[in-house]
Amino acid sequence: MHLAYGSLNGFLSHRVIEGNLNTDKYIELLRVTAVPIIKLNYGNDFLFQEDNSPVHKDGKVQYFMKSAGFKVMTWPPKSPDLNIAEDVWKILSDDV
Repeated sequence: MHLAYGSLNGFLSHRVIEGNLNTDKYIELLRVTAVPIIKLNYGNDFLFQEDNSPVHKDGKVQYFMKSAGFKVMTWPPKSPDLNIAEDVWKILSDDV
């Protein structure tokens, strides 16, 4: 699985996750990659966007986000995915 983090000023990070993304892998990814990069660029003035993936909604992840000072955007259930990354990966994988 490929995960990418971006910002208004450009691409921040890309990681390949072995196997399925679970709660512990996601927290480790946030702790090692997202938190340092986002805080370096924005301090504490940012709003983090996730979708309604079960991993994102897990209580352990929510606790980590709160303790790391993340303000997370509320995402309504069954909302369309506005992140085009999955669509781009799908197009690329279909072509290959």
